[in-house]
Amino acid sequence: MLSYRPAQASQPDALVLNTIPEEQMARSCAICGKVSMGGFNPQSSGSNRVRAHRRMQPNLQPLVIEQHGAPIKALVCTRCRRTLLKASK
Repeated sequence: MLSYRPAQASQPDALVLNTIPEEQMARSCAICGKVSMGGFNPQSSGSNRVRAHRRMQPNLQPLVIEQHGAPIKALVCTRCRRTLLKASK
């Protein structure tokens, strides 16, 4: 089990998690708030330059995070997950 604790015990609200109830699960990171981003598919050939819309989703993984002494299951992007692993070593 991976747990995260704020750096200073005097500031328990140093990290505000965007926890959402299970029935309203949004596709955003619980730590940094990263959400999907719009863009265009790359043009393969031709001079017409027809751009097709696409949506780039963040790589979210379920992770158990400890907040205020209680474990919480949240969706976390891989960048935040990696940072949490580095901080716990």
